[in-house]
Amino acid sequence: MADWVRLRAGFAAPHWARDELPERWDQGYQQTGYFLQWLERTCGEGTVVKLNARMREETYDEDRLWKGLCGQSVQELFKRYCDELSKKLPRNRQGDEVDEQEDHRI
Repeated sequence: MADWVRLRAGFAAPHWARDELPERWDQGYQQTGYFLQWLERTCGEGTVVKLNARMREETYDEDRLWKGLCGQSVQELFKRYCDELSKKLPRNRQGDEVDEQEDHRI
């Protein structure tokens, strides 16, 4: 949650890379922050705040929490996130240089 707050406030660490596919939604600071940022846009404003509140107030039940809040499991949501992210990543399969100025926001 703290890393989502950092992103939202514009204080993401300069070394955070948005142009790599994470293996898990909870893999680390930047990966979780960017996933939660996407979740907020995808499931609606206030989703992350509700997620945080439920995680503090209830016993963690992954299926009930995520499906109740977003209508899908966290694995389904993460797959959607990765699918969208992979479409926006630079393609560099033939050794072509990638334009570093290109915006890769999702």
